[in-house]
Amino acid sequence: MTLDIRCEEHLAKAREFATRIGVLEHLEERLAYLGTYGQDPTVCELHSDWAPFSFAFLMRREDGSLWFNGGLIYHGPVDGTYTDPLSVEINPDSKPHWSVHT
Repeated sequence: MTLDIRCEEHLAKAREFATRIGVLEHLEERLAYLGTYGQDPTVCELHSDWAPFSFAFLMRREDGSLWFNGGLIYHGPVDGTYTDPLSVEINPDSKPHWSVHT
């Protein structure tokens, strides 16, 4: 399994933000989860998203066909106010975090 990052600048900003608020380890865990989801030679393409510090992803099979897609969504405050990621969590966490949505 491979994580193919298509948004280096967006990821760098998210990592910087996560470091600043003390949750970089959680972001890296979620990225590792996406990078190891499925079986080789599946590829996860990571793209920027319109929501602050969130990502879109595409899971592709070996032949390049789409397996499924989703988002790695940031839930928490940005600049002191909470963002509305327009997503629902079954077990919401009150701390800032990223969750995988498909």
